[in-house]
Amino acid sequence: MSQISFNDEYLVNLLIEFIPEFKEEIISEFSFSSYIIYGDFGIFLADKILNSKSEIDLIQKCFDFLNNLIENGDEKTIQMLRVTTLEILVDRTETIEAAKIYFTLKSLEIFSEVIFFVTGKSF
Repeated sequence: MSQISFNDEYLVNLLIEFIPEFKEEIISEFSFSSYIIYGDFGIFLADKILNSKSEIDLIQKCFDFLNNLIENGDEKTIQMLRVTTLEILVDRTETIEAAKIYFTLKSLEIFSEVIFFVTGKSF
């Protein structure tokens, strides 16, 4: 991915393009708000981690997508991820452990900031 600038519709379409499995699971129908859709994506990914460990390839693909978005996203895009997908992944020990496995260094740094912000604890 090249540099990604924050744009609601583009970010939603990018997510659906890279993770087509998620399109069938979108909770917030007819919304192009990246904040709502990426919140739904956090719920989708957490559910896969907690309940569908057999879908390891899909879980890996989701984290690869997030890694690329964090590596290439501008600050507004990364901030949107912090308060949506990443905050949802902080809710459970299992999702935090999965993040430790699948996130790359920059993603882990951002995720660790979210953990500290939400829980007050270091990663």
